[in-house]
Amino acid sequence: MFNSILDFAVVAIPTVLGIAGWLIPVTNSTRRHRFCLALIGIFLSVLIFFQQYRTRTSHEGEVSILNGRLERLQKTVDGVKTDSGRPITVNLPPFPVAQQAPVNSQKENGNVFLDCRMGPMPYAWPESGHIYVLDPIEGPDSMGGGGLTDYFAKPRAEAKWNNTGIPTYANRCELTNYFNRTLLNVQINFGMAFREALSLPDSPNSLREGPITVNRHWLVPISKLDPGPTGTYVFYVWNCCINRFIEIGSPEYAKGTFQGDSIESRIPLTKSTYTLREALVPSREEK
Repeated sequence: MFNSILDFAVVAIPTVLGIAGWLIPVTNSTRRHRFCLALIGIFLSVLIFFQQYRTRTSHEGEVSILNGRLERLQKTVDGVKTDSGRPITVNLPPFPVAQQAPVNSQKENGNVFLDCRMGPMPYAWPESGHIYVLDPIEGPDSMGGGGLTDYFAKPRAEAKWNNTGIPTYANRCELTNYFNRTLLNVQINFGMAFREALSLPDSPNSLREGPITVNRHWLVPISKLDPGPTGTYVFYVWNCCINRFIEIGSPEYAKGTFQGDSIESRIPLTKSTYTLREALVPSREEK
């Protein structure tokens, strides 16, 4: 609160003095008048210096807090290791048979490109006010589950994903249509393997992958994909609340209907080199 008042004063006082000088002109400059001007100048200099000092101190404090959070995050990440001490990489087991290919194979040139990379969840809500998240549920296909959760809030508001202050990491996925026509009712059937999270005997705070508990699919429907990078659809793959390692695989094909067609088409799904290569780590806030 004090810093805000100080910032306002540094900006407002010169303006007030300028208006006062215009409304109350001085015809004869006296020694007292010159002394007051000098005193006001010194006061403003001290005020500006103090405001800059407070701003610098506040910034250094924020950087120190951020560095501390990053160190804690690094310790958490370092604690998630395999038995050999190497970072976890996806080695998916065979999944159940995927959905049947659509009746009509696509006859146009192009593909749909999927690019997923690990990174922090957004710190602020986008202009749309919506963030779409694939939040897996452990359970067989017969239990149901699928789709994307629509998290929404006021645009540009701060986004808070946990109560620790440490950045929350997830896969940020971009899906881009490189055909010449809009695709409608696109469906992608992801495969998932849930693995137990086991503590290391000599390091209880560190975890390693255990046996598979569940193999399942997760169908993601997307209502529309416009052509080109401007129509890219963004969603996140995040282990919100399950104390499991989750390996995720994507199929070679999706399905959808080209705008103007009446039947579905088989859509080639091309993936970037790093798409979903790392398992989602266990949640620290299991429900």
